[in-house]
Amino acid sequence: MARRPDVVLNFWDIGAAVSAATLGPVLRVVDPARELASFIDSLWFVEDLPGARRGHVVRTIPTGLPALTFNLGVPNLGDDGEPVPRRISLLGCQTSARAWVASSSTYFVMAFLTVRGVVALFPGLGVATRDRAVELACVMGARRERALHRALVAAWTPARVQREIETWLRGQLEQDRDTPQRRRLITAHQQLARGGGVEAAARRVERSRRQLGRWFRAHLGVGPKTITQIERIRASVRAARRGEGDPAQGFADQAHQIRSWRARLGVTPGAYRRRPPSTMAALEDETGSRAAFYL
Repeated sequence: MARRPDVVLNFWDIGAAVSAATLGPVLRVVDPARELASFIDSLWFVEDLPGARRGHVVRTIPTGLPALTFNLGVPNLGDDGEPVPRRISLLGCQTSARAWVASSSTYFVMAFLTVRGVVALFPGLGVATRDRAVELACVMGARRERALHRALVAAWTPARVQREIETWLRGQLEQDRDTPQRRRLITAHQQLARGGGVEAAARRVERSRRQLGRWFRAHLGVGPKTITQIERIRASVRAARRGEGDPAQGFADQAHQIRSWRARLGVTPGAYRRRPPSTMAALEDETGSRAAFYL
């Protein structure tokens, strides 16, 4: 598969002649090192150190795969008004849109995991992380988590931060061993992401629907059917916003599409198309990212 170009919208790369305060939020989406590409889909650097969007609500689309978040700036507020995890967290599968309130000095990095990455790094944590962000200190220990966070803050610039994250990931994966179960889970997830049904995915990996459901809930926190629904919504949002394909594809009819959007996103397709894209959604589109994360 062709590598994504390293598209950068970053005030460190623009030059001292331009004031960062005039730029507002910036987004940088890059591929990980090649040997990590099967574990990490992409790294997203989100920065608004001048606080141009302070107090603004940022909404994100449901996602069927977790993401590691490395927070180097002031933590944003979650939809409950409480700060998100202060340093490093694992954001699990999100079954509906979430809202965040931007802080005064935003700077964080998200490492979006693949199925292989989830099972290799955080096996069996699906239920514990579903629809929430869990402090990584609870998983790896507070001392190691603080040491990693200090190294990232000291690195600071995107290229150096990326190297620190990838070095840590390589250490975490040194003892990784592939298993038949993980290969079947990856294959089933690919089938579902392409719009295949649960029954077809189970047949493809020669396991029962019940067994497949247990695997998905253990590692991702949701069953195969929910993964299918989330992927359908994500594809629909991409199509509605970017003009790529048919936003109604995969839905039984328009009423089904509208119900699904309301349930997962809290907005109808028509209302979404009538309003301009959010700041973060527009930046996301400019990067050429394959994914859609911001609503």
